[in-house]
Amino acid sequence: MQTKVRIARQFSQAAHCYDQLAEVQWQIGVDAVSQVTPTSGMLLDIGSGTGRISALLADKSGQVIGLDLAEGMARFASRTQPNKVGFLVGDADNLPFADNVFDYVFSCMALQWCQPISQAFSEVARVMKPGAKGLLAMMVQGSLQELHRCWQAVGQPAHVNHFLSLETLEQAAKQVGLSWQVQTRLYQTWHTSLRDALHSIKDIGAGVVLNPTRSPLSKAVIQAVERRYFENYQQQGLVPVSYQVAFMEIQK
Repeated sequence: MQTKVRIARQFSQAAHCYDQLAEVQWQIGVDAVSQVTPTSGMLLDIGSGTGRISALLADKSGQVIGLDLAEGMARFASRTQPNKVGFLVGDADNLPFADNVFDYVFSCMALQWCQPISQAFSEVARVMKPGAKGLLAMMVQGSLQELHRCWQAVGQPAHVNHFLSLETLEQAAKQVGLSWQVQTRLYQTWHTSLRDALHSIKDIGAGVVLNPTRSPLSKAVIQAVERRYFENYQQQGLVPVSYQVAFMEIQK
């Protein structure tokens, strides 16, 4: 519960500037929307954030409901997005809807924060009508890999998130009766320093579930990680942050 409170607080505080900072999030969202099968029925967008992806989805469905854990995000979306999309505050692990309601379920870069993922998948399946389809885009194992390796090389625990494997996600989906097809795509952003790279991760929310009990890093450790980062990965003076994203087409 503490993790969810931190997630909601951080995203609520970032609502007014999130779209300007989260460029890679937008790219992934647009790619995800391009894979959505149009429906004349109701579409649920889980983790709708500022609502700009929900607005794109409105052109592919009869009605869109955007749901976000962060009240600040839902309020911002309600003010800035078209009236044809409705926005609610809610938890992916406990969706505030009856069974068998939606013709399509969409989520982009949100469900990776759900622990365990099986609970969120169970809720997705519950609210889908029989035969309904969906598209879930999630960061998976392989994301932030350069930073993981650099922390490990200097004998430090990773100060960035670990993400689930495709095998784990497939098993969780099958357990709740969802069939699926998956494809993955690598996205990268490029940065001038370790600090810039870590700020970019925070800006899109990818650092939100870091273990808050970890002790502060010394300047020497940060410098050692940055040296390793540039020695191994720099191209033309820039270092990458990688996001391995799975696009999962599901059907109930």
